[in-house]
Amino acid sequence: MTKQLLSLLLLSLLLIPASSSVALEARQASKIEGRYYVSINDAAFLLGATKFWKVETRKAVLSVEGKRIRLTVGSPVVVVGEQTFMLTAPVLFRQGTPYVPVELFTEVLPEVLEKRIAWNPDARTLSVLRQGMTPAIVYVDASDELTYVTIESAERIEYSPISLSSESFIILLEDAALSGKLPSRKEGLVSRLELDEGGGRVAVRIRPSSRAVGFIVKRETRPERIIIGFTSSSLRMRALGFTPFGVELPRGMYQVVVLDPAHGGGDPGVRSENGTLEKQVTLQIAREIRTILSRSSNLEVVLTRDDDSEMGAEARATRATASHGDIYVSIHCDGYPSALAHGYSVEVFKASGGSQSLSAGHKGGSVSLSSWAGVPERYTRASLALARSISGSIAAIGLRELGVRRAPVLTLEGVDMPSVLVSCGFLTNADDEAALRDSSSRRKIAAAIVEGIQSFIREGAR
Repeated sequence: MTKQLLSLLLLSLLLIPASSSVALEARQASKIEGRYYVSINDAAFLLGATKFWKVETRKAVLSVEGKRIRLTVGSPVVVVGEQTFMLTAPVLFRQGTPYVPVELFTEVLPEVLEKRIAWNPDARTLSVLRQGMTPAIVYVDASDELTYVTIESAERIEYSPISLSSESFIILLEDAALSGKLPSRKEGLVSRLELDEGGGRVAVRIRPSSRAVGFIVKRETRPERIIIGFTSSSLRMRALGFTPFGVELPRGMYQVVVLDPAHGGGDPGVRSENGTLEKQVTLQIAREIRTILSRSSNLEVVLTRDDDSEMGAEARATRATASHGDIYVSIHCDGYPSALAHGYSVEVFKASGGSQSLSAGHKGGSVSLSSWAGVPERYTRASLALARSISGSIAAIGLRELGVRRAPVLTLEGVDMPSVLVSCGFLTNADDEAALRDSSSRRKIAAAIVEGIQSFIREGAR
């Protein structure tokens, strides 16, 4: 396999506001006398420093963060503020410009400046990162049958799958910075790879080859890696744990997924101490699920509500049935008197002693659904399989698992298809509430639910 280093050409410092949480543009180092150097101009640019150069004394000064960095051509001594450091190589003078050893950035400045320096020896690039950013490199291991795009970093980078289709494969990296040069031609099963940054995020956009039949996205540690793989072998796909592109399902099986964002209108659901409303969170997560699911499969997605409208349980069940739904996922948040309660759970309907009018506790009020009595229990086996699949996918992103439970849940009574209720966390718990308010965390939960749905469908189609 060939290994080609890829990276992102980021915006110039002149085009980025000082408060923007992005990496500064990388600068290429030059190899001089067996060591790597950058020009004094590039050093000033990367640091955002003011440069002073005195030709007569052959001394240079970089002023940054209220400190002065003093350098002298021909000398390895560097003075930063009141501190003196000895480099292993001197400052050089080439083509009318001083050149500074890369060692200054990797060994000296991190100790005295509030800067994060990323040195990529493979690409010979130097980047200074703003606080909170994690440097990473991207490379491709390519062959005709298997191609892996690897994002490698010294620290963990959070990511979310946005689109996992053969037409548009997008992974979003949080607080990441990449540097270097993009490939100009096809690599194995990757026809095109683009990296777009903005707002502290990097979108890895991949156009898989038409020969790619499946994919995998996984994380490895030691070192930290996010691995995106593609295969052209249908025979090896299952053994390697790959997912087939576009879960094409035969007619009569699962075609329509109904998402039910709980509460709405005058029914806010659980309210956190910070004022976060369950009805808002559930709609946001449902919309994220719809976006990801629509882009990554041929499934039709229907929402019982797509605005701040109030709906009763009977109206939701009617909407699902009228949509010819095949899978029903009701999205909720939990609440509890004790702020210590936290975690997620998945519930499946279980009749309550023959009662046809069920109380849902914190899930909602009480309503008669006598005409649909017993309907959900026809799908108990499929509903439990769906619940376990979703629960396992959410557990994989590190949330506390409260398990799969059977309960007389009003929301699911009368739903004529495999159905589950997913409680995404407790708004009465500070940590859960903070996560549910964060768009990145909600996106991860949505992506996990999508993976659970698709895994359930794949198993059912075998």
